[in-house]
Amino acid sequence: MIANHTGLRIQPSYLLTMVVVSALLVFAFPKATMAQNEEFASGNSWVVDQIKAGSAWSQTKGNDVTVAVLDTGIMEHPFFEGKDVLPGHDVSGASEDGTAYSPVADHGTQVAGGVLAIAPDATIMPVLVWNSLSEDNEISANPQREADAIRYAVDNGADIINFSITGSPSEVVTEALQYAIDKGVVVVAGAGNDPGSEVGAPANVAGVVAVAGAGKDGRPWKDSTVGPEIAVAAPAADRTCLVGQPQEEVSWAPDSSKSDELYEDCEGTSLAAANVSGVAALVKAANPKLTGNDIVQRLISTASGDGTRDSELGYGIVDAEAAVNSDISGIEENPLGYPLGGPGESGSNAPEGSAEEGKQDEQASADAEDANSFATSFLPWAFGGVVLLAVAAVVIVVVVRKRTQSTGLL
Repeated sequence: MIANHTGLRIQPSYLLTMVVVSALLVFAFPKATMAQNEEFASGNSWVVDQIKAGSAWSQTKGNDVTVAVLDTGIMEHPFFEGKDVLPGHDVSGASEDGTAYSPVADHGTQVAGGVLAIAPDATIMPVLVWNSLSEDNEISANPQREADAIRYAVDNGADIINFSITGSPSEVVTEALQYAIDKGVVVVAGAGNDPGSEVGAPANVAGVVAVAGAGKDGRPWKDSTVGPEIAVAAPAADRTCLVGQPQEEVSWAPDSSKSDELYEDCEGTSLAAANVSGVAALVKAANPKLTGNDIVQRLISTASGDGTRDSELGYGIVDAEAAVNSDISGIEENPLGYPLGGPGESGSNAPEGSAEEGKQDEQASADAEDANSFATSFLPWAFGGVVLLAVAAVVIVVVVRKRTQSTGLL
């Protein structure tokens, strides 16, 4: 009989059965997750094909690149199993633990899924910016929060920032966008879903990659906002999106109970922007030394258009394969301009403090901390081990000498 820590007694045969069943569950779970991933992938297969992301996956899937999703936060979903999704950060005051988790963050969850549909191995840094937990469940805009979110993303290693919600045109946000671009971060934003309105902020800010929507036929999506600010386009219609699953139902949040559905039909330039952020992640992952300016230039130079820019598709639909394999580099200035008129206007620039350098500094700090930990935890044991070995050696010598004296061996 084998007793466990609760005091219950378990027969050895039963224990063996439990181990076998547990092992089967462990191996079965990835298969279930794989099936769910396939369902999501099949619903967006035309999207991957249209922007030629699959052709770039033989080189990279976005590993070691961080995409900050500035949105309504993020929810749980089986699709995220095995993905690199960070707890994130809250600047809205909505979450209880300071992370980006929110029980009504369907939109942010969909956007994160849109990024990962194109760059499956990218790191998602969700930032909860827009609090949708008001009584009427409307987005509450706050320019200072948006600016804080941008700076948080930049200062914590984001390579790309994705805006899939129209924000607030304001000086504080414009300054934060300049800061991001000066630091070498690529900023991508959806243009909007109203062809009768103008492109909203931050997509209408110089230097930001404004994304319009396209349909399966490669033509402009009928509900996309258009304007001279449009830089590129990506699929917006006939999409499959994740249905977020809250950790638990909360009475004060509408629609916070778990849904039986994990996926739903969806559309919008929110998803188009997410896909462009995914393409940017592929380009960065395949060519880590590229600057933000280089990546933006590749996105617009390799798009499907004829090299001219129009108000519906910009320079055309993004082409991941061409952008990854382009030889464009060494671009000194952002080809889309700058929020404050020129490079370095925020007082920071990429050479002095790029996102890549921030990651290197962070890694150096981590390495130093590990070394410290090693020195404080392992070395005392090592020293003690050396002492014990020395004592043991002395004892052996004494014993050998005694035996040598008694046996006459030399």
